[in-house]
Amino acid sequence: MKNEPLSADEHLKIVAFTLLIIPSFFVIIGVIPAIILATGIYLTKKNKDFSGIEASTKAARIFYQIVMFPALLFAVIGTVNWILLSKTV
Repeated sequence: MKNEPLSADEHLKIVAFTLLIIPSFFVIIGVIPAIILATGIYLTKKNKDFSGIEASTKAARIFYQIVMFPALLFAVIGTVNWILLSKTV
């Protein structure tokens, strides 16, 4: 890890992540990734290193993959069942 101030590019990444995570505060499932990313932002400010954001982004991405894939699968199966049941009536 380098002990240098964050570059303008890294500051832009932090702002972009913050703006992208704001909508997830309004959804229950967005609370856990928001905590993960907030921890990453805290570690970035504390250590003056961008690795905290990168690690928290990976963790949030894994969380979304674990949670969203079954939810999407459930929605697709439910939709297919609804279509099939509505045709039999």
